[in-house]
Amino acid sequence: MRSRYSCLVISIVLCVAGVGCSLLGEVGELMKGGGEKTLREDMRPIRGTTRVLVIAFDGVSDEALREMLGAGHMPRLQALLGEPTGQDDIWAHAYAAPNVATVLPAETAPGWAAVFTGSRPAESGIAGNEWFDRTRLSVSAPVPLSVGTVKQTLQIYADELMGKLILTPTVFEQADLRSHVAMGFVYRGADLMNPPDLNDIDDLIQLVWSLLWSGPDSEKPYRVLDDDAKKGAVRSAQAHGLPDLQVLYFPGVDLTTHTNGHDAQKAYLREELDRHIGEVIRLYSRHNALDDTYILLVSDHGHTETFADDTHSLADQPRAVFDSLGLRLREFGIGVDSSAYQAVMTFNEAFGYIYLADRSTCAEPKQKCDWQQPPRLAEDVMPVARAFHRANTDSTFAPGLTGTLDLILARSSRTDSTIVPFQVFDGDTLISVETYLARSKRNDFVRLQERLRWLVGGPAGHRAGDVLLLAKSGGNRPKEERHYFGSPRKSGHGSPFASDSIIPLVLIHYDQSGFTLKKRLHDTLGPNPSQLDITRLILSLLEEGNVEATGRE
Repeated sequence: MRSRYSCLVISIVLCVAGVGCSLLGEVGELMKGGGEKTLREDMRPIRGTTRVLVIAFDGVSDEALREMLGAGHMPRLQALLGEPTGQDDIWAHAYAAPNVATVLPAETAPGWAAVFTGSRPAESGIAGNEWFDRTRLSVSAPVPLSVGTVKQTLQIYADELMGKLILTPTVFEQADLRSHVAMGFVYRGADLMNPPDLNDIDDLIQLVWSLLWSGPDSEKPYRVLDDDAKKGAVRSAQAHGLPDLQVLYFPGVDLTTHTNGHDAQKAYLREELDRHIGEVIRLYSRHNALDDTYILLVSDHGHTETFADDTHSLADQPRAVFDSLGLRLREFGIGVDSSAYQAVMTFNEAFGYIYLADRSTCAEPKQKCDWQQPPRLAEDVMPVARAFHRANTDSTFAPGLTGTLDLILARSSRTDSTIVPFQVFDGDTLISVETYLARSKRNDFVRLQERLRWLVGGPAGHRAGDVLLLAKSGGNRPKEERHYFGSPRKSGHGSPFASDSIIPLVLIHYDQSGFTLKKRLHDTLGPNPSQLDITRLILSLLEEGNVEATGRE
């Protein structure tokens, strides 16, 4: 009865707001979940040998985590790591790999897809938090930044959206072992998933309000999400046993950082997540499972502080450039018919993606474009690149964009598997990224060439667009000079700079030394792992349990 009442009230709230009636089906599905969703009719048996517990923090950089540990602000996590050894990156029972780079953009959806598939964005198909698929004429926005609705975010849990969007096998499918996922974005192939438990009416209303309108300063809705994740994992373990692979995902730290800034993130790590970690470790201890469990602490991206105002947000400014060219720009939203438009734009915070049609197929007003054809570089792509360059340098053209862009990259993308790399537009011509880096002597990007190849080098490479706009962003420049594509927020990410791009990858084992764990990780991944290597590490750790199980037989 309480659940039905809650659903009715939130339905009224959303419909009266004029933006939420389309969300009701998804809200209703979540209300029915009751905190647990069985994904397999017959769950796979638990081996009872080596387990892996993945603790997934959303939006925590390697630097931020190390700062909190160094200051003694996460005592429960520190107790798990053991005492420092005096050597960089090594504790008594843990090893933290340094300089682990994310995929591009350093965003939530592509980050978790990379972590839990091992596939680069051009292969997995998750090109950003938002992207346009010119083969389907549709925008996907599992983490919306421009579309004005959280419908697809709710569908992640109600309708397994990410599982439908990802084109490559997940770690759960590859491992083929009992797997539980608490709150995670990616769970296709797992046995059981714990979605948000939204039976409390007050928490439900606050959560939806915060998602739709960037939220109050209160962190209560975010804390509720993380508490649901922890409680769901504990309940499922008590009901079904500790799985071979458990993913415990905490989204609240990222949400509170966007809303309230970096000081709020530090407080959140100290007061919330450290407590949740302690409770989960006690669960494993009560089951006498710590001695045979590898614990992996990972993140999807870091964060960079920004000003939450319309000057630093570039949500509205690009339209003037398209209008100056007479281009029909697709309206921002989900389910908009894109075929009659000549240009599409999606937001990925530090990056703006621009997709262009071959305008020779739709020169007349309201004529539908043939989006299966690649745009012409000279006639379609370069005019847009030149216009944004002019807007960035000429204050009379589009004043809101002047001095806000770091790089303009361009290419003519194709929908087959041909790799078409991005090149840098220098105001005169296109030059390779390698040439640009050599000429500019810039060393502030993290593995830029390689990560751009991950973005375009595969069958879904066209989803990254034809023109990439990189806003001036990242923690290497003064805060007042940082800009982003999206609504105003106090912190953001997405960029190729270290503040957004270097994530924690901490391997922990209660019964092994940090030196042993370092060798274990390096033997599997080499000395310079990236986000794309985490699936391989998980599978390798789980394989130890297969060997043990075979030996027992």
